[in-house]
Amino acid sequence: MRLRPRHVILAARWNSYFKEVSEDKERALSSVVASLTDHGIRVWILLQVPEHDFSVPQAMWVNRRFGVPIPQSMSLSEYHWGRATFCKALNSLKVAASVLDPISACFNESGFSIIGGEDGAYYRDEHHVSKLGAARLLGPVFEEWRRAAFPEMSSPIVFER
Repeated sequence: MRLRPRHVILAARWNSYFKEVSEDKERALSSVVASLTDHGIRVWILLQVPEHDFSVPQAMWVNRRFGVPIPQSMSLSEYHWGRATFCKALNSLKVAASVLDPISACFNESGFSIIGGEDGAYYRDEHHVSKLGAARLLGPVFEEWRRAAFPEMSSPIVFER
């Protein structure tokens, strides 16, 4: 008997693939999701974290070392605008996929993306999360996924630094 996963999480820098509407890209994504679901696999699509126009760890270091202000991080409205094309592609899927959205963990009350804290930078450049960022920004998302995908598991997902 071959083992088969029950769940697959698709994660990518979706904004770079879906800068404009493309039926070919929508069809390709739909085909991948359909192929997995046809095999009894539940598909989850992880939406991307905010991107920035500056190197987050470098900006934080320069700020701490020389007091230079950190550039403004991405706003919530910019984030929604940037992912609109991909969300249209998701809505056009011919088969069901569940969405994991990190938005609530990635933005502060003022509507700007969270780039780090006293414990360090949550990104290792402009758009890749660091290990710390994975724990802080994606940890809550993966915990939500764990509860939905594996309700029998009682222990939370733990991220190591």
